[in-house]
Amino acid sequence: MLKSLLCALRGHRINRNRVRHNGLEFSTRCRCCKAQLVRMPEGWREADEAAPAHA
Repeated sequence: MLKSLLCALRGHRINRNRVRHNGLEFSTRCRCCKAQLVRMPEGWREADEAAPAHA
């Protein structure tokens, strides 16, 4: 819980040694809380926030 609180206050810490590219997007995990992150044009976002909304 403390780790996720730190990430909520100052943002996630990108693990640049483990960035993967699947042909469509770059992804990695936060070094602190291990949340799955995806690279978006605006910057790194949690994977569930980065998912496009289908109507």
